[in-house]
Amino acid sequence: MDKVLYATLYYPSLYEVNEMSQKYEVTLGNLHSDTVEELENAGVNVRIGEGKKEEFESFIVARSKFPIKVLDAAGNPWNPDVRIGNGTYAKVSIHTYDYNYKGKKGVGIGVNAVMVLELQEYTPNRMSLDPEPQYFNTGVLEPIDRLERELM
Repeated sequence: MDKVLYATLYYPSLYEVNEMSQKYEVTLGNLHSDTVEELENAGVNVRIGEGKKEEFESFIVARSKFPIKVLDAAGNPWNPDVRIGNGTYAKVSIHTYDYNYKGKKGVGIGVNAVMVLELQEYTPNRMSLDPEPQYFNTGVLEPIDRLERELM
């Protein structure tokens, strides 16, 4: 089955391989009930978010062996320097396929392309570390003994 759906993106690995799956992938969340029904009728296991994934509501994970084609809302190629983050709303082209891996059978989801409609840009969760002048002298780090530190 080929399908175009609207979803919220989570954990997008669109340009780099996901370390766990060794594929390009994206979690497609907040699926419309009609989409869920159609996917389930095609044999897809649509999951319901719980715990840390509760905000995903109903979701699937779509994968590809190749980098995923990403477009902006006008259909232009996406600038890969603009990182796509969790919560981005997108229109996504997917396809289903049957698999049989080590005796486990099912229906997988492949992703053809992603069209970003509402971007939530990815920003790494990094705290800024400001310099601590009391721990260095003239730009060269010098050890400060414990007594001297207590007197500061």
